[in-house]
Amino acid sequence: MSELDQRLAGLSPEKRALLMQQLARRATAVPRNEIGRRVRPERLPLSSAQQRLWILDQIDPGNSVYNVTSLMRFRGTLDIGALERTLTEIVRRHESLRTVFVKDDEGPRQHVLPPGPMPLILHDVSDQLEDARERAAIALATADAAAPVIRATLIRITPDEALLLLSAHHIAVDGWSFGVVYSELTQLYTAYLAGQPSPLPELAIQYVDYTLWQLEEAESASARAQLEYWK
Repeated sequence: MSELDQRLAGLSPEKRALLMQQLARRATAVPRNEIGRRVRPERLPLSSAQQRLWILDQIDPGNSVYNVTSLMRFRGTLDIGALERTLTEIVRRHESLRTVFVKDDEGPRQHVLPPGPMPLILHDVSDQLEDARERAAIALATADAAAPVIRATLIRITPDEALLLLSAHHIAVDGWSFGVVYSELTQLYTAYLAGQPSPLPELAIQYVDYTLWQLEEAESASARAQLEYWK
């Protein structure tokens, strides 16, 4: 038990109730600036995380160390048309997957590309010897790992088995993001195979909205007061 836990345990029920009331009042005293849809300025800034990764890329352009990749295995008959439609819808839904970064006189800024077809790169290694298939798949995956935004590569190992490689820069995705992508991919692909429309609701916010919210928070009176305190 920590020292704080010991001190709390030593309080009478009345004092503990009073402390909880004071903490509750303090928590509600500062109005929350909720993340929601923002009116977008003509020039879209970078979030703090995007700035860090952009600077690292300027220091060492083309370095693939910040590329994030993930594999998904398909077994059975694969409908490539439904898969391409699924990937196109995922990229349409998530602006961060079609955002590029350009530099102007004021520095870097985000530029969200309009929705469009998501190309699927196809490789077939099924005609190779069995013990060479996995090695060929790994080699192709490594070669295709560099993606400006996001890249999808389908590697057919056998007529009934394929690997889907998704690769993107860390400025757009992380490991948790790919979990969201694969969840949506499963739902969309299943729906499209059945001839159904997308079962997914539209997103409440996009990453640009978070970026603008983050800048508002950084310039708020509360943030300035905290900065002065730590100074």
